[in-house]
Amino acid sequence: MLFKKHFFFLILSSASFWFVFQEAYFALNIKLGVSPDEIHHYTLSNLYSQTQSIPLKDTISTYQFGPVSTTPYLYHLIMGKSLNLNVFHLQPLLFLRIFNIILSLISLYFFYQLIKLITKDKIIQVCSLIIQTNLLMYVFLSSMVSYDNLINLLSIISTFLLLKFIDKFKRIYLLLIILITLLGTLTKFTYFPLVFIQSLILSVYFKNYINRQFLLKKLSTKEWLVIFPIIFLTIINLNFYLNNYINYKQLDPSPEKVIDQALLQKYNLQFQRNQEAQETIKDRPLIKLNIFSKKYFYQTEGTIFGILGHINQIKYTNDLKPYNLLVIISLILFLLKIKSILKNKTITVLLIISVLYMMIVFVNNYYQYLTYRIFGLALQGRYNFPVLPNLIIIFIYSLLSPFNKKIKILITLLISILFITGGFFWFISKSTPEWYINT
Repeated sequence: MLFKKHFFFLILSSASFWFVFQEAYFALNIKLGVSPDEIHHYTLSNLYSQTQSIPLKDTISTYQFGPVSTTPYLYHLIMGKSLNLNVFHLQPLLFLRIFNIILSLISLYFFYQLIKLITKDKIIQVCSLIIQTNLLMYVFLSSMVSYDNLINLLSIISTFLLLKFIDKFKRIYLLLIILITLLGTLTKFTYFPLVFIQSLILSVYFKNYINRQFLLKKLSTKEWLVIFPIIFLTIINLNFYLNNYINYKQLDPSPEKVIDQALLQKYNLQFQRNQEAQETIKDRPLIKLNIFSKKYFYQTEGTIFGILGHINQIKYTNDLKPYNLLVIISLILFLLKIKSILKNKTITVLLIISVLYMMIVFVNNYYQYLTYRIFGLALQGRYNFPVLPNLIIIFIYSLLSPFNKKIKILITLLISILFITGGFFWFISKSTPEWYINT
């Protein structure tokens, strides 16, 4: 028993070390601007390190990034102020990348805690962890300067707390969910769909299980320690979003409502492209929804198992075949055992969150497509990262649960080979000098 415990710890440590190694390689070697919007995030972080203005004011140095005064700012504020703590005088870019790696390691910790809430099966835990630490786009992005890393962290913490609350019905977990929610809405506007879904789930439990005593009983010391930041963050959120609504009649105002169109046309490349796309929309035929859906699935999948940034390594049909086979087998096993699997209420909650969130992402992208008729616009697999850990757990639970220990180990070994060779080593074999610093 002791040997098994130590062996399990060794595997978990190895997977974590491998994750850190990949992240360190990317952080040290990939040049600025390859990762999605890294120049945007790096520049705003530097501006926040030099100013007391919160949020930033829209100026000629920020027009290229759209309106910054009406955009949630917590990530850039944290990154900016952390630069003032760079006592080792590291290069600012490397310092911020290390900070983002730390965020990703905390995410990985909560991912593991989430798995343990679902199952005590050590093999399922290990297999899930191996997949999460070898998803190429996730690993790559986690080592770059991106507000997605904070959003991914807050998403998995809130999901973990939601499951803890459903299991224990302790008020402290509900308060912590509110706290994380307020941090998320100050980080990125797209956190709101997750808030909406989690609120729906919570409303069901409030209706069926929460009583007056639960809400009105005396606050503990721990609860008071959470209440104070909740009050503070509520005031900050209300101030920020009410200002947006009062001034622009939108919680998330469009760029042209905040910045003069002439300035956007001159300085903002994305605005220019959108304008040109709208002017030529009649020249592009409309793709049928069923065809769009199929292309959407492959593009999403290809940019999770591959990399989509300002330089790309997207996986296409042939490269995706082994992953698709894995998904199909897991889905079949899930459907065969759906009644018994969904008896586990934590899996049911994870599934509801994941399906609803991905549907919202899909509908939003389809709306973008209808607006411009350009397939692939704002279509990136990383937009599903807030719920992707949930899906990994569900699929691996469905895939491995029906089998005995030896079969589980064999499947885990095959999955490990697929994801490790198809992740970092696939990147190394495909990358060209344009990816790297000083080339």
